Amino acid sequence: MRGATTPGFAPDDAVRDWQLFLDTADFAEYESLLPLGFFYGVTCNPAIMVKDGWPVNIESAKTLLSKVLTYPSIQKVFFQAWGDKTEDMVERGLELFSLDPEHVVVKVPLTRAGMAAASELKKHDIPLCMTACHSAKQGLIAEGLGAEWIAPYVGKMDDLGIDGVQTCEVMHEALGGKKSKTRVQAASIRSLDKLMELSKKGLDTFTFSPAIGHALVNMKASDDAAAAFEVAVKNGPQR
Repeated sequence: MRGATTPGFAPDDAVRDWQLFLDTADFAEYESLLPLGFFYGVTCNPAIMVKDGWPVNIESAKTLLSKVLTYPSIQKVFFQAWGDKTEDMVERGLELFSLDPEHVVVKVPLTRAGMAAASELKKHDIPLCMTACHSAKQGLIAEGLGAEWIAPYVGKMDDLGIDGVQTCEVMHEALGGKKSKTRVQAASIRSLDKLMELSKKGLDTFTFSPAIGHALVNMKASDDAAAAFEVAVKNGPQR
């Protein structure tokens, strides 16, 4: 993840940093997982906000942003612009970005209205994530729009009979892999196995639910080993 270049590698040869995002608007999950320090950012969308009890408005986004940025590791917070029409999404996107231009990224769906909104928002140098992606071909649109991220829905593609992992791999390679200007941010990841499979395919950017976050960090064998070390400290020679 973030940090110094690996010793022995020149800057041009350095592997691109990993980015892990927590996909929720639940304060309890923030408090449980974000202090661990390995999350680069937090993402949410209108459906997640409603599920977690938030009205979809600018005030809710402002409150969520204030909470998330109390955790030092967080660099980016993704909010989705909402609205049926291009002009509505542009207006919401401008409002969301104005909350904190250093940290806010605006998500826009890969619909015709969303593409047009993204084009307008880019005129204001707003960082974008094109979302609701269900096909590798949509990566070309995201890069053409100058979006910094694109979020393919792995689990939802699987539901539609589309191989979500393979789609992400094809998109990642088509956009130039780790040299791409548009990161493939795999989303809708429903198991730790899928996360690891995507990692093996070369992806380095993921957003996932708290359930996946807890599955990632929970390891009883590590806890038992650490506890044994502490027993050794207490039972060893004392001076």
